[in-house]
Amino acid sequence: MKGKVQNYFAYKSIHIILVSKDRVNKILKNALVSVNNAEQQIGLLAGSSEEQSTTAEQVSKGIEDTCNFVHRLAIGAQQIVKHSKILINLKNLIGQFKTKSNNYIYSSTLEM
Repeated sequence: MKGKVQNYFAYKSIHIILVSKDRVNKILKNALVSVNNAEQQIGLLAGSSEEQSTTAEQVSKGIEDTCNFVHRLAIGAQQIVKHSKILINLKNLIGQFKTKSNNYIYSSTLEM
């Protein structure tokens, strides 16, 4: 009887070990699947971050180009104002000239 009891406990112990081994294998398999999924998600996030970085750089460059354009436009507008003042002064000076033709004195006027 003692041998049968020992065999029974040995059988139960082996059974518990095998069941435990199966459970550990399932846990490890699930863990591996989770790690692979996490790795894929990290890869996707890294790709998205790189795309966002590239987009942010392009937006920044666009803003910089727009600022440069507006600056050049402002300089051009200042030059137009400066030249307009010069033309107005020139018109006023020309308007002060008087010419004598056939005994008549003409005053020059320019229309702008």
